[in-house]
Amino acid sequence: MALFDPWHNMSTQYETAVDQLLWQKFQCELRERASVLESLIEPPGPLNIARCLRVVRVLHTVISSALAIPVPDVVRVTRVLEGLLESMRGDAPIPRAPLDAYLAWLQQLSGASTSEAAAALNDAPLVIAEFVGVALAAD
Repeated sequence: MALFDPWHNMSTQYETAVDQLLWQKFQCELRERASVLESLIEPPGPLNIARCLRVVRVLHTVISSALAIPVPDVVRVTRVLEGLLESMRGDAPIPRAPLDAYLAWLQQLSGASTSEAAAALNDAPLVIAEFVGVALAAD
């Protein structure tokens, strides 16, 4: 069975190679979670607490899937977003910008060819930086 290494061209080298079929199933799972996230964050505008809690549950599913493969960058980015959402809980609405950035990144990764997947994974620090920018602006 052919192995697919989604981290082949990344600056940080990983020792784990992922079976191609497993990677495709992971991408399918990401597409499903992205679809659920998209439905949760519509209509446009800030999220209320109830919708935010549902989003966090979906993020937990993404983390679990990424841990099983393993895809550490997906785990890392998702945990940062989860922490951001947890820290913003309260009476104020949750801003959409970090969710939109995460959803776009997840969609890019979930439909990506091998080279596009590596590029999307390389973008993980940029996605995290965008979350941090939102968090700083909220303070």
